[in-house]
Amino acid sequence: MSSKLSDYNLMSKTKPKFVEKINTLSKFYFPAKVSKNDSERLAESKKSKVFEKGKGVAEVTAVSLFYESFILAEGKSTLDYLRKKDYEFYVDETVHSSKVGNTIIKPVKADVGKKIRIPGVERINLTRVAKWLFNPMGGAQSLDFIPRTGKLKVTASWLKQHKKELVDPSITSREIVNMLKKSLTAKPADANRMISTDIRINLSTYYMPAYYVTYKRGEESKPARVDAVRGEITL
Repeated sequence: MSSKLSDYNLMSKTKPKFVEKINTLSKFYFPAKVSKNDSERLAESKKSKVFEKGKGVAEVTAVSLFYESFILAEGKSTLDYLRKKDYEFYVDETVHSSKVGNTIIKPVKADVGKKIRIPGVERINLTRVAKWLFNPMGGAQSLDFIPRTGKLKVTASWLKQHKKELVDPSITSREIVNMLKKSLTAKPADANRMISTDIRINLSTYYMPAYYVTYKRGEESKPARVDAVRGEITL
């Protein structure tokens, strides 16, 4: 990093340098650990809790496997900027003036004795990081939702085979990137001049298997979801 005096000029009209690297191509999937038969049995065991009390018996009428899209957004930015900073130190009442570098400075009165104020400029290197997981509805999901092991890389043949089973997210990659950029590159409140911004963003799509279940009782119907990795049902 340069340490030339000109680099600390708050009035410089040089435009801030901006570097970004964005990757949205990483895609993985998790194979289903729960079979369709097991999910049907789990759904059957919960059918008495689906509807409120009433006449008729609830039935499991449909169980289908889908792959829901969860997007993991990871970002890191480095902000290089200047901010004003006054340095102060205290002297006793007898000090008339002080030579600091090539400047003569007269102290001013303080609560105790006198103080000398030296206007300065600090160069700051600020690093920000963010890690967000979005569920298919575009809401925030706990990072622990994605298992640490067991993922497989999505191939073109896998996408073709499961095309009809993929559940697209309601939020786009571009929207997520824009949110991350806004958060990670926001100008610091104490910045007087930005020198450079470097931002790196990686979006990874995880296709998580889930069985969609439909319960029916007479004219009533309600959906449920079986997590095909954990074997948990959500009514």
